[in-house]
Amino acid sequence: MPVYTLYLSTAVTSTNTSPFNPIIPVNDASNNNVSWNIDWSNLFKGDDKNYKFCRVRFHLSSVSFASAANQWNNLSGYLTSNFSSRFGSTGIGTILGLVYPQDCLTTGTATHIVLVNTMAEIGVDINMPSNVNNTLTLTFMNDDTFTRMSLFDYEYQILLSFELYN
Repeated sequence: MPVYTLYLSTAVTSTNTSPFNPIIPVNDASNNNVSWNIDWSNLFKGDDKNYKFCRVRFHLSSVSFASAANQWNNLSGYLTSNFSSRFGSTGIGTILGLVYPQDCLTTGTATHIVLVNTMAEIGVDINMPSNVNNTLTLTFMNDDTFTRMSLFDYEYQILLSFELYN
């Protein structure tokens, strides 16, 4: 079962390119709802034609931020994607995992960070991504799952791992 990884960052814009991340977000006005154009065939090196299913895992890390106590609950919710899934998509997309602020280990309780790692978990089954819809959108949703997490506007980086299987 081949595994492919994709690194994305909201810190890279059309005016601030990086040699480590040539994929520039399509929309970078708000970090709580960001889209990138992905060439899935190139990422999967043609293996997407040889497998029926795809499982995605991720490692997400935000910049550190100060947060008032009353905002803590407003920064807890879900990371969703526009991946389709016959295994459990919702009206808000496919939920990839829970997100919540944590105390930043380097600065203590004065600042927070969103740090989520699902690489050691089973992952989320999605339909095989294709270049028919090459826009990948990641959205932070409140824990009510109906509204976007408007208070989350912090830059982040995410490593997505795609495991192809039959």
